[in-house]
Amino acid sequence: MPEQAQGEDMSEKEQLRQRVINGLVHLSQRMEEVNGLFDKAGNNLAQVELGGLILTEMHFLALIAGDEPVNGVAAARKLGMTRGGISKMAARLQVGGFVQPRRLPGDKKSLLYELTDKGRRAADTHRTLHNLAEDLLWERLKASPEEELERFARMLARTAEALGEANRQVRINATALLAGEKK
Repeated sequence: MPEQAQGEDMSEKEQLRQRVINGLVHLSQRMEEVNGLFDKAGNNLAQVELGGLILTEMHFLALIAGDEPVNGVAAARKLGMTRGGISKMAARLQVGGFVQPRRLPGDKKSLLYELTDKGRRAADTHRTLHNLAEDLLWERLKASPEEELERFARMLARTAEALGEANRQVRINATALLAGEKK
């Protein structure tokens, strides 16, 4: 009898595993839909002369708006991008009139990025869209009992931490796998 109970338990655990993974995938898909809406909003900004911005560019502008001025190294770290990716994006945004680079006196290598008036308007629009999305989401969640929301917040924090660690391990394993294929 204990073997049967253990088999049923494994089956229940496997079902729970699938529900959790499916829930995370579903959540990720919904977040991608939100990102798509932000990209659409960025493209629609072209109609009001703010340029067709993608979500990453809007996040970069928002970062600068919050920490102005920002250097490329700090922006890359905060946005999870490479320094080269930031440089290319900043160059596009400079051509579009959203940012202007500034060199520090005595430092010929480092660039600081500042917003232009156009960049400030785009960052403000981005902040407004984020606030709207957050408010709409909270309207749907706030009716839940506070204890449940607290538990959910803790689970989200643990999930984000677990995903970060899983991503690091995947990167390590992928690097080792690719190094083995090159031999």
